[in-house]
Amino acid sequence: MNSNYIRTGISLGVLVVAACNTSIIDPIGGAPGGASNSGGSPGVAGRPSEGGAGNGGAGRSNEGGAGRSNEGGGLPGIAGQNEAHGGSDGLADCSEAPSVAEDAITSNQACTQDSDCELFHAPCLFAGNESCGNVYGISKAAHAEVAAAYAEYEACAGECKKGNACAPGKSAYCNSGKCSNTPTACESIATDVPAAIADQHACSLIVRVDSVSLAILGHLLDCGPRNTVDEAGARASANAAAAPDIAGQTLGLGELLSGPAPSDIWLFQQIYGDFGHVSAVSPTTGRTLFWTSLTWGGANRTVAGDRTGPAEAPAAWSTSAIGAGCYVSPTITRRDWDVRVNPSADPIATPELAAARVLTSALVHQVSLRIPLTHVVTIHHGLSANPTAPVSEYVVIVNAFEPVAP
Repeated sequence: MNSNYIRTGISLGVLVVAACNTSIIDPIGGAPGGASNSGGSPGVAGRPSEGGAGNGGAGRSNEGGAGRSNEGGGLPGIAGQNEAHGGSDGLADCSEAPSVAEDAITSNQACTQDSDCELFHAPCLFAGNESCGNVYGISKAAHAEVAAAYAEYEACAGECKKGNACAPGKSAYCNSGKCSNTPTACESIATDVPAAIADQHACSLIVRVDSVSLAILGHLLDCGPRNTVDEAGARASANAAAAPDIAGQTLGLGELLSGPAPSDIWLFQQIYGDFGHVSAVSPTTGRTLFWTSLTWGGANRTVAGDRTGPAEAPAAWSTSAIGAGCYVSPTITRRDWDVRVNPSADPIATPELAAARVLTSALVHQVSLRIPLTHVVTIHHGLSANPTAPVSEYVVIVNAFEPVAP
């Protein structure tokens, strides 16, 4: 039921002048015809005194009808360029095309991680970006929608070959839930860490990571004075962290998973009937860092297993950016536990990837500048067993302790 292992660690077309429905002027004929979506205008009749023929201009419609000659039997005018540039389907006016394409880009940039994003080349959109910034981050899932809107714009305006003088980044990034062509400003992330640590000597960073997408679901930095606890003290801390579960059982009960005298966390789990709980306590501060009460999740075997519960912590989870991927992962000892019950074999990210998602963050980097990092643990538990949208997550705990003075 449980597994426990250790790892260390393009010029506008010459036929288009001002808009997509502008015709070529016929130097011999009369008034030119209309665009592809209208019939040709008749030519001007010749004057009888000249005995000349009035030249009629043919329309640019697909049917290309010839113009009227005058009563003196004038010759038909020279036909206009038929189908030189077809009108854009679905738009009442080509002037709408730029804003439609821009809206398609700006409304399709949602993401949870960098791999959700791609770069889309869209020159000549967005005023002021004619020669710079014409590569935009969009959601991969919206590529077809954005590409269709931009193709419609080009059908009206012609192919845009503006330059790209500022050479934006060639990678797509997910910055605070929005796809971008620029990376996260790592130095601006987690600037509140010094104040959170203050003069404390022991901190634990608790981060919830989706087991499939590796999206960060929430995080909390918990700091406090040293208060070393043994197993009995850890169980007492867990008992005091939350009220007894639905079956009246306290969090400190159950099997000890972490082994005796752990230096990273005390970890307890109890499964009884349809219920259960898991709790993790810091052996250095004596504070309960994470717990969940488990209930029956149904007979469907999913990635979450059949015992699931909400992730709880000493304070509310923060959803601010942690700057994952900003720094090189530090090398610290890691231990992993899977506390799911009867999970399916659906593919999930490994504990190593979940830990790396957190360890490479600006948040961890800020902590490490003030207190030495000591351990990282991952706890894989079921969050929701909904068979159409099962969710499990890794709770990644990174410890940082000042060494004890001799």
